[in-house]
Amino acid sequence: MSSIDNAKRTMGWVPQNARPRCGNCARVEVNDSLRYSRPELRCTRGGFYTQPSAICNQHEPMALAGGANA
Repeated sequence: MSSIDNAKRTMGWVPQNARPRCGNCARVEVNDSLRYSRPELRCTRGGFYTQPSAICNQHEPMALAGGANA
């Protein structure tokens, strides 16, 4: 590992796409009809539309499809 990888691991660095947010929450439904050139996300727990980068205390990680064990 490089010194940068070691520094990231030591400080608990998490890449942006892996941080808890509405965009990777299991409680979000994706409406594929494009509005404003992007799909809409609807929170099924709260019953409202949200942005992918929004955050709440009720986040549940989305199950990943595919991968080595699939």
